[in-house]
Amino acid sequence: MKKEYSLIAERLAEQIHVGQVDRAGVDYFKGHLSTVAANFEDDDIAKPVAYLHDSVEDQFLYGYHEVIELLIMRGVDNKVAIEIGLVVDAMSKREYESYDEYLVRVKQNPIAVRVKLKDIAHNMDLSRLKKVSNKDLKRVEKYRKAVEFLES
Repeated sequence: MKKEYSLIAERLAEQIHVGQVDRAGVDYFKGHLSTVAANFEDDDIAKPVAYLHDSVEDQFLYGYHEVIELLIMRGVDNKVAIEIGLVVDAMSKREYESYDEYLVRVKQNPIAVRVKLKDIAHNMDLSRLKKVSNKDLKRVEKYRKAVEFLES
């Protein structure tokens, strides 16, 4: 698999999330997506997925089919783009799903589990926040339970 596929996914994620910030007020691409993707330097599928994992769920501009099309248009092999897109889809929570139902679906895809665990680990890092609220503490507890489930 070609290393440039990760670079294509990186550039696409940067475009999709332009102007978005995380809970700490940091650029979402630089602060969150790049941090999660850095965990997958030697994985040609997980790294692009890490960059694109929120492109469907958070943006509502694209479905996973559009992500696949955008990857192909930028030069990613069809089969690889579909594989990346299917994992992104597995990681995208549906409006009608409970969080527990979503985690059951994520757990069915080993790459999705690996990326989700790194996503959660970054989201649980409260040291990024200037002020920690009760809502943040509740979210961390929810994430702890999710990690337990995904690792079981």
